Amino acid sequence: MNDPGEAIRRQGYAVLDVEPDLSADPPRPGYAITVGLIERGQSNLLILGLPSPMSRMILATLADHGLNHEPLPLNAPLAGFFDGLEPVLRPLDESAAAAWLNRPHPLDAAPIGLSIDRSIDRSIDRSIDRSIGWSKKQQLHGWASSGPLPGDRSRLLQVVWPDASGHYPWEAEFDDALRPAQPLLGPN
Repeated sequence: MNDPGEAIRRQGYAVLDVEPDLSADPPRPGYAITVGLIERGQSNLLILGLPSPMSRMILATLADHGLNHEPLPLNAPLAGFFDGLEPVLRPLDESAAAAWLNRPHPLDAAPIGLSIDRSIDRSIDRSIDRSIGWSKKQQLHGWASSGPLPGDRSRLLQVVWPDASGHYPWEAEFDDALRPAQPLLGPN
């Protein structure tokens, strides 16, 4: 499904991709983010540094589970979703997330082939703004948020993936070569 507005209408969320910024100093990994989940009482999800198809699959699987079952636990490996991969959901630190996300808006960096007409563009922009307090204007002036979800859940969670040995970025054993691909935007 290439139309985010249609995806939100049909399944309750859309996944947007932002390509890596290799010209930045230091280079920034690409990421994928869900929009639309806040309106359904769920946190939106952000994943950094994995190829787009894998990021989209992970976010869609976790979003579908959250919409159709109980909310997923925070700060614990999510076993049983992906063969050999146990991601962890972690709340974001607003100042770290604001600094890192202060880059072009996902709709401006939409991949080729993503058709967004002007009315859909505006509705998704509003959804992003409601979901993570992020609009094009707010992005220039820092992070904005309208408070936590029921149960004090963060409005945006980082999906953190382990290295090939099963270590996470907050562990000393994590593969140092992967650290730039997955900066932690929350407390360590």
